[in-house]
Amino acid sequence: MRTLRLLIADTSLDFCKALADALGGAFELRICHDGDRALELLESFQPDALLLDLVLPWRDGVCVLKAAAAMEKRPVCVITTGLVSPYVQMVARTYAVDYLMQKPCNITALAERIFDLVNGGEAAIFSCPTPGNRVRNLLLNLGFAAGGRRFLCVEEALACFLEDTGQSVTKELYPTLAKRLGISAQAVEKAIRTEIHKAWSCRNESVWRMYFRWDCCGGIPRPTNSAFLSGLAAHLQERATRTG
Repeated sequence: MRTLRLLIADTSLDFCKALADALGGAFELRICHDGDRALELLESFQPDALLLDLVLPWRDGVCVLKAAAAMEKRPVCVITTGLVSPYVQMVARTYAVDYLMQKPCNITALAERIFDLVNGGEAAIFSCPTPGNRVRNLLLNLGFAAGGRRFLCVEEALACFLEDTGQSVTKELYPTLAKRLGISAQAVEKAIRTEIHKAWSCRNESVWRMYFRWDCCGGIPRPTNSAFLSGLAAHLQERATRTG
């Protein structure tokens, strides 16, 4: 059974990050911050659920809702907005929105509503996401393409690094993975470097800003293997601490 797909479209990086943390690894996530990108992802990602702020740059949330309603397999639609006006209520009825929550909203409560709705309105099932799901979903959100040996190297490297963030990447991590995967340590290093560069080259800048620092020009420099692994490991450990 595949992991359900959730598309989050909201302008706030902090909001998106907090909601992704609250959802853990229960969904395969895609995150965007404008209506044009949300429309692209509706078509390419085919989400099972859509969390949408009505106020988005370029084409607004109403345009996205209209497109979602026309899909052959319509996603569960949850909208958030700072103003619940008669027009917003009419939009929610017209496009059969499953739930509307007014901002500012409690992130935990919002996550619960999403779980309720994707479970068919029954009591929310909070199956504890595995560390592996969290690692994989984080990489997918950053634009890594699942499948293939290079992706496996990155996935295994991050999971292994999480077990001991004090280990040496070159002297301990690479040799450990080399034995596990049946390749050389040099091949492990190259595979990770290549996959990072590929994902970074076609990155969604706003998503990468959720996890990496940007330079004085506002861009995200391509991280080294060590910086990439340590940065994501720190994020995953912080999230695990917050969620208990």
